[in-house]
Amino acid sequence: MSAFNDYLSRQLSTLDRLLPRSQSETRRRPLRRGPPAADFRLDTAQDASPAPETPNTHITSAWPATLETVLSELKDPPEFSALLGLCEDGLPFLLDLTNPAPGAILLTAGAASGKTELIHSLLVSAARMNQPEQVVFSVIAAQPEEYLDIGQLEHCQEVFPVEDPAVDGLIADLVALVEARKRDGPQGPALILAIDDLAALLPFLDEQAFSSLYWLIRHGPRYRVWTLAALPSAQVDQIEARYLTAFRTRLFGHMLDERLARTLANDDDLATRDLERGRQFFIPFDGSWLRCWICKPAGDQPRDLDGDPDVEGGAG
Repeated sequence: MSAFNDYLSRQLSTLDRLLPRSQSETRRRPLRRGPPAADFRLDTAQDASPAPETPNTHITSAWPATLETVLSELKDPPEFSALLGLCEDGLPFLLDLTNPAPGAILLTAGAASGKTELIHSLLVSAARMNQPEQVVFSVIAAQPEEYLDIGQLEHCQEVFPVEDPAVDGLIADLVALVEARKRDGPQGPALILAIDDLAALLPFLDEQAFSSLYWLIRHGPRYRVWTLAALPSAQVDQIEARYLTAFRTRLFGHMLDERLARTLANDDDLATRDLERGRQFFIPFDGSWLRCWICKPAGDQPRDLDGDPDVEGGAG
């Protein structure tokens, strides 16, 4: 079993140099400053230590293995974790929600390339591997009807449309939660904020919420408040570079524009055209890129994969 958090900050530090800072005065900038950086410094030993070892378990089922199959073959999965995908060697790839090293996660891909499916898979796995006292989540979606099943889970607090004014209040509440945990310790469940998609959400936020979300993306994982955001590759240029680099880790689905993918990944060899569209994604691990399968819950209907995934809109 691979733990995503074993990929520590020696690789993540390069993300701050991915893109030059935008000079545009027409875009809103994340202006809010959080408490002094020293207040958020993790203990050095905690930063340097890998996640606890768990015995490796190979999944015997070939793809397409459903999420249920993968989870049923996991032996004693760790608490406070969620499944990101299945590696080509049959190892499940887990996110440890107690280890902040990877930071917030940005998933970039073309249209109909599996962004929504990956979010579904992670949230459903988090619900099946944990009690609500351990992990809960909220969803902000451009197409909330795609999350009706997620909204029925006991672990789901609510599903918001991107245009819902209540989203500003949700972000403010999460910032307050991080502040409280900074003061009192990481009590209560880990919380995942899933955003599908980021480019559709940002124009609806007021200035305070816009800045607060930036702050939350940067600091939330240190206090078990995680942001997982999907961003269609066609809309990357709508997002200020400094906002993008707040995500310390990024995943890539199928993209025709490999130049863009390589710029965002800071890697000249990333071949996103080689991924199976809607089924695979690249994940960074130990200085390289692993190709992983999306483990879809049983009953998920296949999405329409017709058309150019980098030209069509931002769906899935």
